[in-house]
Amino acid sequence: MQRKGITYKTLDNCFTQISDWQMAQKLSERINPEDLHKVLDILAKRYCPVVDEQKLCYQWTIQQIECSTDIVFLNREE
Repeated sequence: MQRKGITYKTLDNCFTQISDWQMAQKLSERINPEDLHKVLDILAKRYCPVVDEQKLCYQWTIQQIECSTDIVFLNREE
């Protein structure tokens, strides 16, 4: 989003403000899960060598996400 000039604010792992919601949505739709899994495999291999040593593997999923499709809260208390 930064490369596209979209400003945003986060709280923990949540976007609390996005300057261009439609463009952010378009960008998120371009995420290819298979490509993401490949990157995660590379990182796991690099930082968790025990996985290879023990002949283990990771099972990645992006299906378990939290989302709000129609509600944007004006303040944190809400």
